Amino acid sequence: MLLVKGIPASEGIAISHIFKYYPRTDIEIPQKCEAGERELVKLDEAFEKYKRYLNELLRIVDENEKDLLQAYILIAETFVSEARELIESSNICGELAVKHVLDKYLELMDQSSSELFVLRKSDLMDIALTLIEYMQRDRISSDVAGVKDNVIVAEELTPTAFFRIQRAGVKGIITIKGGITSHVAILARAHGIPYVIAPSLDISSIDDATVIIDGFEGKIIVNPTSELVDEYMKKAIILNELRDILKKYSFEKARTLDGYEIEVLCNIDNVEEARVASSQGCEGVGLFRVEYLYMSTHQPSEDVMVNTFTKIANFFENKPVVIRAPDLGADKPPPFINIHEDNPLLGLRGIRFLLEYRNEILKPFLRGFLKAYTHSRNLKLMIPMVSKPSEVHEFIEMLNNVANELSFINLKNLELGIMIETPAASVLIDKFAKIPQIKFVSFGTNDLTQYILAIDRTNPKLINMYNELEPSVLRVIVKSVEEALKHGLKIEICGELASKPIAIPILLVFGFRSLSVNPRYIGLIKYEIKNIKLQQLDHLRNEILNADNAAMVEELVINALRNYIDMRTILLFSQSSPTTR
Repeated sequence: MLLVKGIPASEGIAISHIFKYYPRTDIEIPQKCEAGERELVKLDEAFEKYKRYLNELLRIVDENEKDLLQAYILIAETFVSEARELIESSNICGELAVKHVLDKYLELMDQSSSELFVLRKSDLMDIALTLIEYMQRDRISSDVAGVKDNVIVAEELTPTAFFRIQRAGVKGIITIKGGITSHVAILARAHGIPYVIAPSLDISSIDDATVIIDGFEGKIIVNPTSELVDEYMKKAIILNELRDILKKYSFEKARTLDGYEIEVLCNIDNVEEARVASSQGCEGVGLFRVEYLYMSTHQPSEDVMVNTFTKIANFFENKPVVIRAPDLGADKPPPFINIHEDNPLLGLRGIRFLLEYRNEILKPFLRGFLKAYTHSRNLKLMIPMVSKPSEVHEFIEMLNNVANELSFINLKNLELGIMIETPAASVLIDKFAKIPQIKFVSFGTNDLTQYILAIDRTNPKLINMYNELEPSVLRVIVKSVEEALKHGLKIEICGELASKPIAIPILLVFGFRSLSVNPRYIGLIKYEIKNIKLQQLDHLRNEILNADNAAMVEELVINALRNYIDMRTILLFSQSSPTTR
């Protein structure tokens, strides 16, 4: 038996045989050909075939997946346009022209360290490879024979490869490369297919094996014992049973048994996700991440931002919608700004980035936001990655200047907040509270945990050490909450911690009454809140803060909740699986 710890990209459990998936790569690119008009015709015909193929997929995929495939068509159109110019100017083959265009964009991508950008290199390669194959064949070759009912293991996947294996009946996915923000990870989550990214997995060592994928914890168990297979099969059955039970809680108010009402908002990444969340019991948006708008070769126009923010505000009508100013830099540098830093996680990011590029990035964003705010007054604005009050003052000064330029803007009722993501911000809440415009603080526990523990949360070798329930992290949070409440600031939490059932009692006894969670967990979180008595959990506060480690914290919570809720909802989602107890 082999146990590999990877990165969980899509939840669920799959138990099956391994199928090694090797995407087509055996396409030869001719160096010499009869260039000229014939090559242009060949290129145009390949593009038409590719569009027909993608249009077939568009007819069968879910509504929220259509934007991705339509983007593929637009990218392919760019490839073909630039390849035509090369054929005409350099008299080269169509296949080679497409390859040159691909190399140009891959080189541009190599200059970015952004996960959100670099991971899409595979998308471009897939588009180019498919165009080249269509120049040589009428149909693209099949690479999914043997996928049905198996777990595929691959170096990496592209979205179109995902659609092929999904249609073929794949049960689970393991890749060596990839990331939780990749298109494939997003698609796997949407289709409920368990997916784990395992950089340390040696594919050559797992021939003809049975495998268990645990998409909750990122575990891959190769050739498991029969006892482990039985245990995980029971776990999968329980998940199916809970899914229907929890679904009905999504649309109910989250009120504890002793009458404390908790606001359950959602973290949202795009307009389509907002649309879906608004119809699934989400009570507003606690965090709208705008960064995806900046991951193109040019920054979004004011009209794009106005339309985006207005649509989201309309989905939630009179409910709160918090727009976070672009949290760019570090792992999310915009492709249209050339940045190189030796240590980007400690460099220009969040508010620092916005102030450095205030005219290029911050000002256009504020113009778009304020124009949307004029007719969508449920919008709020949040500043990312602050570490000192002077940064907030500079942001507000820019906000006021833009409002003055747009003379019809009245900021009197605009609610402005800050993210608590750095240790510096956590100990200066009293100073931030003295800034009149700041009305709320929202805890971003992902980065806060990373900086407190000095652990890179994206490093697979350190993933077992990164835990938001470490007492050091919880002590910082509780002291910050106390300080914020003392100074009359509303407190919210939008980090991943708010989506973990094991953490809900902790957050409530710490004083949180507003949680912003992953939309998939609305029913689960509300179920838990509605089945606990907060006053009977008061003792947890001091016990947790005096614990030695995260495992002890989990144990304290589990023992405290045994008499209140179905413990399967906790054990299945806790960091310590019942299989390890």
